[in-house]
Amino acid sequence: RLSLVGSEMCIRDRFIEHHLMALYKNKKKDDIAQFYPHLKEYVFDNVNSIKNIFNVYLLVDMYVEALDFLYSQVEVGISQELRDFYYQASMNKEIGNLVHKQYDVIETGSYVMVDIDGQKDYLEILLCSQYDILIGKRPGDSIDIELFNHSQHVEVLAIFNKYLSLIHI
Repeated sequence: RLSLVGSEMCIRDRFIEHHLMALYKNKKKDDIAQFYPHLKEYVFDNVNSIKNIFNVYLLVDMYVEALDFLYSQVEVGISQELRDFYYQASMNKEIGNLVHKQYDVIETGSYVMVDIDGQKDYLEILLCSQYDILIGKRPGDSIDIELFNHSQHVEVLAIFNKYLSLIHI
């Protein structure tokens, strides 16, 4: 990802935001779609620019891209305003369906609701983590895991994607 400092970043953020808004105003949906991969190169500093870019992608019915862009910006930032916006965006029907989508099988990167020894918790399943043994499990499956000379009984309750994790942090 590219990183700029101070006023250069603000100018860049606004330029990209206004460029996308102009494309939308001129009904250039294909150009907006083609620009999307370039957004991943940047960490935006301006919360309003992030919100407006997200909304442009919503307006052209690119819900996955809109959510993925917003997720990537919230994940690397510390703005409570942006986290609040992410939560509000998850109330949008199309975005909410993506955020709350449930899956049948745990894969690397899944965000999983589990019951560990009677306590409900959420886990991100990563390779080489203590819970990677859950990869391939389904809701309702359970397993006993030995951790540091202590056995834990883990039951899989539900399987989600990364997008839900920002709501539960």
